[in-house]
Amino acid sequence: MLDVRQLKVEHVLFEYVQRDEEVYIYNTKNERMVKTTNEMIAYLETYEPDNNHNDPAIDKFIFGSGKRKLLEFKLKGFSIPKHFFQHF
Repeated sequence: MLDVRQLKVEHVLFEYVQRDEEVYIYNTKNERMVKTTNEMIAYLETYEPDNNHNDPAIDKFIFGSGKRKLLEFKLKGFSIPKHFFQHF
């Protein structure tokens, strides 16, 4: 069984799994996942959001918007799930 750990950076919660040399990090805010190394966990633990030397790609992973789901729409506060469209 895999041990799912959590890490919080600013207001963003990450869940990650370490497996040998590989680490899988899931951003719960924008529903993105990356495969990386233990160095990324150490970087996130010491992350400073106002630092000018931060990598823009990592900033996008942490604070960027989520993936667009083409078949899920939000209309005036309610959501239409994609399984609704399977009938058509």
